[in-house]
Formats: sequence, C-alpha cells, structure tokens
Amino acid sequence: MRRRRPDRAGAGRPDEGVEAAADLGALGRVVAVALAMWRHDDLFRTSGGTTVGTVVRAATRRALWLAEGVRGGPAPADLRRVDAMTAVRDALRHAGPPLGLDTPAALGVADRLAACRDAPPNLRGASLGLGWSLRGTAAADPVRAVRGAFVPASAGERLTGLFALAREEVLHTPGMLELLDELGGAAAGSSSPTFGLPAAAAGSRSPRTTGTNHSPRH
Repeated sequence: MRRRRPDRAGAGRPDEGVEAAADLGALGRVVAVALAMWRHDDLFRTSGGTTVGTVVRAATRRALWLAEGVRGGPAPADLRRVDAMTAVRDALRHAGPPLGLDTPAALGVADRLAACRDAPPNLRGASLGLGWSLRGTAAADPVRAVRGAFVPASAGERLTGLFALAREEVLHTPGMLELLDELGGAAAGSSSPTFGLPAAAAGSRSPRTTGTNHSPRH
C-alpha cells in the first residue's frame, strides 16, 4: 500500500493563504495545480492526500466566492477568469464528493453569474458553461441561451467563455451548429469591430459532428 507523506507539524493550516486570496485568476491556477497533485502525483506522494485536498477544497470555495463578486463591462477581457472557472469545474467533477465540495451551491453561483448583466461577458459565458457541463444540460433552453449571447459588442467574449467549459455539450446539442452558422452569418454583416465568434466555436467541428470542440457575499 502506498504511504502518504505526513503533514508537517507546526506548518500552519494549508488553506490559510487561500482564504485570503483576492485574485481569481491566480486562485484558479492554485485549484488546477493542487487538483492535479491530489489526483495524480505519485512522485511526492500527494495523490489523495489530506493536505492537498484541503487546499483544493478551500481554493474552490474561495474561487466561487470571488467569481460571484466580479463586475465589469466587456473590456478588458481577462481569460484567466475563464481558466479559473474551468479549474473549479474540474474540481467539482473529479473531487466533489471525496472532498465535500457543495456542487448544488456551486451551480447556484454559476446560474446567478450567467444571468448577471453586470458581470464580464466571458465570465457569464464560462458560468453558463460550468452549469451546462456539470448538469449535462443547460439550466435554461440551450439554443435560447446561446442566442441570448448574441450582442455584437460582447457576444464573442461570452461565447468564448461558454465554449471553454462546455464545448462538447454545446456542439452536440440539436440545432446548435445551425444556430452558430446563423450567428456567424449575422456577424459577417455586423459593423461592430469587436464582434466575432470565438475560434473555439467556429473552428471546432470535429469529424463526429460534421461527418468527415456586486460585491461578494460571505
């Protein structure tokens, strides 16, 4: 049986720094790295370890709290926020029950963010994608949800966030490819220089899809 490295005495709580984190993008990186160590690291014997699991749990909760407090318009886009939501999604998917993560609460945050008009568009799209990928379906009508992202000044960012977290779910939803074609055609005739369907959407038709991817509250 593989022996785990014991916690160091007097080293302090492993989640202390995480609980004070204020940068969502940086915290997302912590979630991603700690989750990888918790799941796969045999070299340092952290796989399944209590200390690393504590960091994953605390960082995931803090990331969701920070995300719900983000406000701002369509620019400048911060793709690190999308990466953070991807890391949160992976933590919930791969470590939720073992680490006691509250998936229903996380879905509630995602649904509120997706509907929040004051949140950055790419974070709104990523939040919609988080809920869609974890549930296996969109909370609302999926075609209507994607069509609702079609606002020339911000649709590209919102769809980028959505596809980052739920690319397969979106592309394998009936009627979605036709809708993307329609939106792409409308975008081609748009006079807005800031609009564009994300490359993840426009260029992701795999062989199997074509026949030949506020202030926060404590």
